[in-house]
Amino acid sequence: MLLLASCDEADGQPAGTSQNKDTEPQHTHEYAPADCTSPSTCSCGETEGDPLGHDPEAATCTEDSVCLRCGETVGEALGHDAADPTCTDASVCSRCGETIGEALGHDATEATCTDASVCSRCNITLAGALGHSATAATCTTPSACTRCMKTFGEALGHSLSEATCTTPATCSRCSKTVGEALGHKLKSATCTTATYCTLCEKKIGKKLGHLWDDATCTDPAKCLRCKIKIGDPLGHKFNGNTCSSCGVLDPDFPIGINALRPDYNLGECRDLSGDISVVIFYMNNSESNWTKGEMSSFNTNEIMPGLRFLENEAKKHAIDLKLTVKQSYSLSYSGSVDYEEYVSTDILQQAAQQLGYPTDDKMIESLKSTYGTEVICITAFDQHGTGYAINPPRGSGYDIVEHIIMFTRDTVTNEVMPSGSQVSLVASEILYLYGAEDLSSSPTRELLTYIFYPNDVMLYPAYYITQNNISDITAFYVGWTDKTPNIMDDPNW
Repeated sequence: MLLLASCDEADGQPAGTSQNKDTEPQHTHEYAPADCTSPSTCSCGETEGDPLGHDPEAATCTEDSVCLRCGETVGEALGHDAADPTCTDASVCSRCGETIGEALGHDATEATCTDASVCSRCNITLAGALGHSATAATCTTPSACTRCMKTFGEALGHSLSEATCTTPATCSRCSKTVGEALGHKLKSATCTTATYCTLCEKKIGKKLGHLWDDATCTDPAKCLRCKIKIGDPLGHKFNGNTCSSCGVLDPDFPIGINALRPDYNLGECRDLSGDISVVIFYMNNSESNWTKGEMSSFNTNEIMPGLRFLENEAKKHAIDLKLTVKQSYSLSYSGSVDYEEYVSTDILQQAAQQLGYPTDDKMIESLKSTYGTEVICITAFDQHGTGYAINPPRGSGYDIVEHIIMFTRDTVTNEVMPSGSQVSLVASEILYLYGAEDLSSSPTRELLTYIFYPNDVMLYPAYYITQNNISDITAFYVGWTDKTPNIMDDPNW
């Protein structure tokens, strides 16, 4: 709407009041309507009244405030007034109710064997503890959880079977083997049984069968291996005062000089004169371990001087004697040799078997045939002990080839005995094989010997062989003389 009014531009008086009608026409205000920011204004610039001011529409969360008249934005959108979202609820505007975003969802820890799954924001338990997932214990490892590796109890340990001859000890759970198979423990075949294992009783090979030796005057035929006897003895066939088969004295024959000599077996060592072969067996076992140097030294320093002593003493009694070492062997002995007489009686038997002979008798027969002489056997051990002769008297029950046993070490200290200290012992033990007697066997005999034969090697083998000799009494016992020594008439002898 235009508001019209006239005015006098010259004097400012309202139109119609001018006294000069020849002037320009009066201006009539025409006011444009007022708006939000401007009052009602005439084209001449004259204003009337005040601006209307904005008529704003209320702002929302997302829309600015806009004047309803002019459309001008007069305020910013309010923005949402929303609470923080939770694990289970999204954020919602409290003004407009709009859902903003999504619920956060639980920020949960992972459940373990012992702890439940719990949300770190709201602390709600989402799942229980898993519990352990345990493997079974084995022989070498305990039961263990596959998730947290916690162990329970202990490893079972192996459940081992007994080792056998052919299989080692074996675990029944894991099949692990421990050690080695025992191997067969074989017991040698005998005349009546085959070789068999003493552990599993498995038989190997065949029984040997008997190896019969001929009957003698006093013994029936016997097996050389198992000693079983069959049949009857042949009986003696005396010709004069001796048996033509075995040489034993006829007990019904008038007593002669030989009746005064000791009744030894005299199986192999009969006549200590002429050529006699000597064979040495150096025996090795758990205590005795000979080296080549030790064997050579023992032969040179102990055995050879003893043999020379016997040769020289025989010559004093008008006896021609030559003792020759024909062979030395280094062999093994399964067992612990004892230095007490007649305890270790299988030494020569083991030696013979290692050399391929079934018995010691057969070995001696072969050696005698090879050398054409009697044979003296000397066995030697590199260990402690005191030498002795094995020459059991007739009727003693021992069926052993005569031989002597020597040792290198002192019985008490186990120290190696000084070089040359056993020469006298070698000589005296060989004399025992041929019937010599111990001249200190009783107090009265020992006293008489000290008076009449103080240096006889059979009284006391001296440290130095030069201090010993072979007196008439020992010469008589070994058959070097048939003259009976007067001392034998003494009742105390």
